Amino acid sequence: MKDPDVPSLVQGLREGGARREAAIARLTIAGKRAVARLVDAYQDTDDREVQVAILRVLEAVGDERALIVAQQALAARGDVA
Repeated sequence: MKDPDVPSLVQGLREGGARREAAIARLTIAGKRAVARLVDAYQDTDDREVQVAILRVLEAVGDERALIVAQQALAARGDVA
């Protein structure tokens, strides 16, 4: 079952500031239910701040589906890695 708030929370990651921090916290609580959408969102953005926010959530959740994103972040080098 998907959390109905996940799409709006992922959007919140794009808004920055307090909204981003609140979205990170709530997505972390949503845990594994949010991973698939977060992986997709990472693939769909070039915004480094959004990518870092997504990585923060994925790291906290600890789901193996995040390995693909982690590998991409490492390959990209820079602050995302």
